[in-house]
Amino acid sequence: MTDEFAPTRFSHVKAGENGWRSDGLRDFFLYRDLGVAEATGGKVICHLVKANMAPEKGTGWHRHEAHFQIVIMTKGWARFMYGDQDTLVSAGDCVHAVAPASSTTSTTTRRTWSTWRS
Repeated sequence: MTDEFAPTRFSHVKAGENGWRSDGLRDFFLYRDLGVAEATGGKVICHLVKANMAPEKGTGWHRHEAHFQIVIMTKGWARFMYGDQDTLVSAGDCVHAVAPASSTTSTTTRRTWSTWRS
């Protein structure tokens, strides 16, 4: 992690900048960098993610290490598991993953798209 008190910079990424990329963490998503990681020295990562195709078996259990994590569903829906909580996230929904007592969020998440739709 970076110094939490380090200064951040102004950032403004317009809609036509930083196009969609397919070389992100998961091949079934497309990613668009919003410039926040660079402006905050890596303290906050913010990008748009959209489904490129539905994964046949979901993403499996994995962890997210961050100060906080939110999901804002702008279109379609997906079924997520946060710990043992089955969560249907639909267009317009916002999910904030609960952070444990430590300063870094470490959520165990399984995302399944058996009922996925973009």
